[in-house]
Amino acid sequence: IARDGGCTKPGCTVGAYGCQGHHVEADFAKGGNTNVDELGLACGPDNRSVDNNGGWTTQMNERCEVEWSPPPALDTGQARINNYHRPERLLRPPEEPDPHSDNDTAASAKPAEGNEIGDAQPGAPQPADNPGEPGGPAPPDNQAA
Repeated sequence: IARDGGCTKPGCTVGAYGCQGHHVEADFAKGGNTNVDELGLACGPDNRSVDNNGGWTTQMNERCEVEWSPPPALDTGQARINNYHRPERLLRPPEEPDPHSDNDTAASAKPAEGNEIGDAQPGAPQPADNPGEPGGPAPPDNQAA
């Protein structure tokens, strides 16, 4: 999961090669899906520290960042997101969404008026040397195009 860069637990510096895929929303053993949108990176010890019965819990926020919540006895108001592997996150204001997290291609799928590109005409494909095709026929042998 390239978006994380390494273990997502705050304070952990283990890089991506030392991590496992972590089921953020629901553990695989409890029916969690193995979808890339529901996975984050966690090193082995941090992955095993997640336990909904009194241990650490994780959730995916609206910016597709993994948030870690400690057990109540360990909660001192510490950071919930690890920015160690993605320091560029510190440069954007908190209210500004991640420019890549909102991938709405439906709005940009329709070309502007006058710039529409039509689909290919149905039927059998035309040979490449067809003079009616754009570019015309292929040049004769031993001659430049």
